[in-house]
Amino acid sequence: MTEWIRKLLRMLWKAWRVVATALALAAIHACASTPHPDSGHLLLFRELHNQEPTRAIRLKFLAGKTIAIEDLRTGSQRRVQVGADGAVPFEIASHPDYAFLHYQVF
Repeated sequence: MTEWIRKLLRMLWKAWRVVATALALAAIHACASTPHPDSGHLLLFRELHNQEPTRAIRLKFLAGKTIAIEDLRTGSQRRVQVGADGAVPFEIASHPDYAFLHYQVF
């Protein structure tokens, strides 16, 4: 296993621990409430030989809405007006890499 694979796996594991904790807490509260349709998570990958750092992904279920996107690895946040076709631009600067994101509809 190469060093960059080890590094990537460590980053994935670190991010997963945050989400696993959130899921465990959500599971406790889910007994008394319904799931929230206005928020969710996205996991995007940029492959090793992909030369496009920025790409629009169509999220048809969010078409025309304003959403906040939080990068769960870095904590950075941004607001986006989703296009009528559901297109949302995402950037993953280096390759191979991934983005682990949380979105909230406003």
